Amino acid sequence: MSTERSDILNNTEQQKNLIILIKHLHMELTEISFQDKRFPQNSRIILAVAGWCGICLYRLLIVNSTCAKVSSKSRRTSEILFQMKNTIQNAELKEEIEQFSLQLIQRPLVFTLCRFISLDYHFVQRFMEGITTYLVLLINFSPEIKR
Repeated sequence: MSTERSDILNNTEQQKNLIILIKHLHMELTEISFQDKRFPQNSRIILAVAGWCGICLYRLLIVNSTCAKVSSKSRRTSEILFQMKNTIQNAELKEEIEQFSLQLIQRPLVFTLCRFISLDYHFVQRFMEGITTYLVLLINFSPEIKR
């Protein structure tokens, strides 16, 4: 229990440090943008939007990672129950374990977005693939880059 608490505290401390780092990075970039007049106003807006998108993406990844870990632990629980079932002699307890095992198999714990997209590590992979594809298309068809 104390290791779980220390892991949570370390995770919270890491998140706090990341936010502080992002805050300082943003402050330095805005300082540079105000000092350099060659840095156009549109680039400042794009930089601000990219920063906010990065923060939102980070929050989405945290939620997604938590959902994937919980689903993984649920699958592991099913394996542990099957191992326990073979060592227990009490018929009543064995029946309860069988029922719970069946429940875990028939209704696996999966977190979804409106029952449309499951939140797991494959979601992150598909999300990054989509962003990469759109960026490649945007770069290929951008008239400013072709010059």
